[in-house]
Amino acid sequence: MTHRPNFHRHPRLAVAVILAAVLVGPAAVGGRAADVRPENPEARNPLDQPIGLVWSKAPLRESLENLANTQNVAIWLDRRIDPGRRISLVARDEPLADVLSRLAIDQNLGVCRFQSVVYLGPPAPTARLRTLGALRRREAESLPPDAARRLLRAAPLHWENLANPRELLDSLASENRLRIEGLDLVVHDLWPAFDAPPLDLVDRLTLILAPLGLTFQVDRDGDTLRLVPIPEHVALRRTYPAWPRPNQIARQWREIIPESRVVVEGDRIVVEGRLEDHERLADARRPAEAAPAEPKKHAGAKIDQLRIQRVKFADQPLEPIVRRLATQLNLELRFDADALRRSGIDLDRRVTVELENVTVDELFRTVLEPAGLTFRREGSTLEIRAARP
Repeated sequence: MTHRPNFHRHPRLAVAVILAAVLVGPAAVGGRAADVRPENPEARNPLDQPIGLVWSKAPLRESLENLANTQNVAIWLDRRIDPGRRISLVARDEPLADVLSRLAIDQNLGVCRFQSVVYLGPPAPTARLRTLGALRRREAESLPPDAARRLLRAAPLHWENLANPRELLDSLASENRLRIEGLDLVVHDLWPAFDAPPLDLVDRLTLILAPLGLTFQVDRDGDTLRLVPIPEHVALRRTYPAWPRPNQIARQWREIIPESRVVVEGDRIVVEGRLEDHERLADARRPAEAAPAEPKKHAGAKIDQLRIQRVKFADQPLEPIVRRLATQLNLELRFDADALRRSGIDLDRRVTVELENVTVDELFRTVLEPAGLTFRREGSTLEIRAARP
């Protein structure tokens, strides 16, 4: 389920391991993993470093473990994913984050960066993970100062092989003067060793509980945590100023974040949605900056050269598939779902797709054409529209 980079290895040993595991592209250096949390934006992020590798019917857990060790990054594989499934993937001088995104598409997994940890798991629960963590952090910040300090104190996340999640939770509670109710909800399991850079206690608890389908509620004094199942709908509510044209702005925002609830209240707009949607909205609200032409050309050329080893969706609704593929391929999606529905396109139709060794355009053509849709892609911008006038 989890993969443990050795943060204290000798640099020479690290290079030797990389040369054995990575067949093409530049080798990475050893040493302690970089702190890639948003609070430390200047740190060198190993997920942005280009790597090369060749996997041919390799076991998933073992491959991720080798990757975590050679690149000094913490990779978490959810316990609900079969660790022995066989994977095939080729990467040549690609950022590690892009390689993991391609792997997620190939294997029909969700992937997200949860602070300094890359999390791979079932698509729907993984899509809620960062929002869940943000909600727990917001609750912790509202507690009395002493309780807030305990829950927001950062420390490394570490355990040895064959760790029991119930014992891990008990240990964290004892170290931080907390009481946990509902431990009977924690299934018995044995987890591989794991090691990650420092995380707030709320994030450590969120990561341990998420693969168990659980989260926690904190009492008013901040002394007791009650374990509860993760709700089906997880959303972060934020209020934004929208004077002087709130209704017009709200319409624009609904196109940018169609899966979120956007409501006008006076001269303000209330948005309820995933943390990623709030981040997308923040990017859209930022003043536009002129970008040099060369990086845009490079990004377009890169995705033009991309080949996806394997994609498989079984009986899933069309619209979430399109949005997930666009997100994982880092494509800017232009997709007016409401207008398409009004024109008679069924975006809820169930889709089954299994493809191997395809380009990005071949992938979207296969997914969209049976639904009466077509697309135009320019570099990393993907526009989807009805095939008929």
